[in-house]
This record gives sequence, C-alpha cells and structure tokens, in this order.
Amino acid sequence: MALLNSAVDFGNSLKGIEFPLSVLPKKLQQVVMDLYEYNAFPIEYTAASMVSLLGLAIGATYKVHLMKGWDDMAITNMALVGEPGTNKSNPLNFLIKPFQDADAEFLYQYNQELKAYNEQMANAKGEQKQQKGNAPMYKCYLVSDVTTEAVQNIIDFNRRGICLHSDELIRWINNLNRYRSGSDVQFWLQLFDGSRICCDRKTNNERVQIRDPYCSVIGTIQPGILADMMKGELSKNGFVERILFVYPRIQSKALPSMKELPQIVDDKWRDTIKTLLDLPFEKNAYGDAMPAVINFTDEAKGVLQDWFVKNKRISDNTSNSG
Repeated sequence: MALLNSAVDFGNSLKGIEFPLSVLPKKLQQVVMDLYEYNAFPIEYTAASMVSLLGLAIGATYKVHLMKGWDDMAITNMALVGEPGTNKSNPLNFLIKPFQDADAEFLYQYNQELKAYNEQMANAKGEQKQQKGNAPMYKCYLVSDVTTEAVQNIIDFNRRGICLHSDELIRWINNLNRYRSGSDVQFWLQLFDGSRICCDRKTNNERVQIRDPYCSVIGTIQPGILADMMKGELSKNGFVERILFVYPRIQSKALPSMKELPQIVDDKWRDTIKTLLDLPFEKNAYGDAMPAVINFTDEAKGVLQDWFVKNKRISDNTSNSG
C-alpha cells in the first residue's frame, strides 16, 4: 500500500500537483479532482482545507498516542497563502458549508429554547423566579471575530470542538491583544497543544476547567502580509511554527469549465462529514471530553521518524546557511 501511494503521489507530482493526495480516501481524492475539473479549485487549497475540516469533524472524539506524554488530537492552524485572484477562498468556502448548515440548525434550536426559557421566567413567581434555572446555551462549530474569553466559553458549550474561521487570517492575528492588556498569544499556543484551559461563566460566576479542548484555525492570507508577520514578535515565540502554511508554487488562476458541478460531488463530501460528526463523543462525569485513543503502529512510527529526520536536515541546513 505504501508503495502504491508513493506511485500515486509521484504521478501527481509530474502533473504539478504538490499535495500528497494519497493520504485521503479515494472517494475524497475524486472530490478534489472533480472540484478542480469543474470549478477550477486549486488542488492544494482544496485538499489541505479538507484535512483541516476533517479534523474539526473528528474533534475531541479521538486522539493518537505516539508514546507516553505524546498524545495529539487532529488540531490544525492552517493558512492558505496566495496572491489575490488565485482562488484560495472558494475551496474553503465550499467545503465548510456542512458546518455552517449545522450552526444554522443550532441557532434555530437555541432561539426556540431561549424563547421558551424567557416565557417560563416571565411567568415564574417568588423563589422560582429568583432561582432562574438553567438558561439555554448556544452551541456552534464555527467562530470568527471573538475574544479569547469568548472562545473559552464557546468551547465549554461545545466540548466536541470548534474552529476559528477567518477568510482573511490577518484579522485573527491583528486581534491578538486587541481587547485586553497582556498576551493572548500564550492562550493560542496552549490551545494548539490541547492543554487544559480554565474559564469563568460571567452569568453565574462559575469557574470551569476544560480538559482536552479542541479548537482549530483556518483562513487565507496574502504573501506580502505573511512576510510582514514573519518579521514581528510572532516569529520568535513559536506562534508561527504552529501554523501550517499551504502555498502552492503555481499561483495562476485556472479557468472554470462552465459545466455544472454534479450534485454527487457535494453529497460525497457532506456524507463524509456527517459520518464523522456522528461518531460517539464520550464525556466524563465532569463534562470533559474523553477521546478514544488510537495507537501508532510500528510502521506508522517508522514513517514519522523518517519525516522527523528529513525535516531536521532541512531545518539544520536552513539555520546553518545564515
């Protein structure tokens, strides 16, 4: 299988495709190629966005175990890098729709519950009115322009996991430290590692701890803006190193086919996301996520070790070259 996947990726590289499509199931490989054929979505942007959003769909239901003290969830901070007009936003906007639809359903349900709660409180009397009861909580998968405090509370309401989605990722970066004094960077470093976070519910002064929080980040950014970001403090504290940059060498925009995308392409993607969202999500008595654990096989450890060696060599050569 490894040899076959290598052959597939080598064949794609000859066509100018840089993303290793073999990491995706064949059904999703076909979705990527169909979106390229019909909509001229760049393969690298489409496939990379898929990886990030598949991680969101899995959320805190699973984690992988490499060795003692090394457990990871499928969290990614991803930046789709490209010049204006290179069609980097459209693949992400297409693929993220199932989560937007789910959030619309959550919002409708929340508004119905809030209406019932407000009616109940309006009719309550005496001690019953003072106790207020539990107000409904708004659950969602996607957030955008929010404070770190809001992110913590939103994760608390959806322990399965959320994603910060910003079409222009520079908004997220500029918002660091915008709302309060002190560094928010440390919060995002901690969140990327899946480390425990604490938050306060201002409505009832309740202190909440969240173990295994899941929050990914995805958006687009232009090369010139990225270059400015790399010159600042964020390039010195490990923040930039936690972002997966997707920057295809070919930056020309392909022409769409003017043919209607078959509905089955959208259905395949939505069915995949639904299957993952239907995975059982286990919680302990305190409401914390209890991810199921997948252990690395010896073969997988070997592949990862080879990557570490290769990446270290590239990193060392870059550092030594000045």
